[in-house]
Amino acid sequence: MSNQTTAHTSKATRPTWRRRVTACTGATLATTAALLAGPTAPAHAAVDGYIPSSYGNASFLSYGERLLACDTKADAHSVTARLYTDTMQLRASVKDVDGAQLGCGEINLEIAEGTPLWLTLCISDGLGCLPFQRVQA
Repeated sequence: MSNQTTAHTSKATRPTWRRRVTACTGATLATTAALLAGPTAPAHAAVDGYIPSSYGNASFLSYGERLLACDTKADAHSVTARLYTDTMQLRASVKDVDGAQLGCGEINLEIAEGTPLWLTLCISDGLGCLPFQRVQA
């Protein structure tokens, strides 16, 4: 018997040269493509909060502190986007009643940057409000 010991790993657990090169090449290509393409929109234009429903949706954009309510269903209901403070006091509310027609209700607010808020979407005629979503101005 030989005194030499050899480390043995099975083919299944040992990364092959080809797998390592493919993984590195794929990651490099993805990073390069993202850098060349650039962001699709400026970071300040991002929607910070969005609550969808079958009746419409509520959106909050921290850049410009804009609150939007969009009624997307031609029915007898309207939708209201509401923004609450941490103490659950209503800070702002906007309604859209035009159903599937173009346009949304929108309000431009002045809220200090970094202020924590809660966004919700309410449906008229007692159908209630959807769960709150945390947003930040």
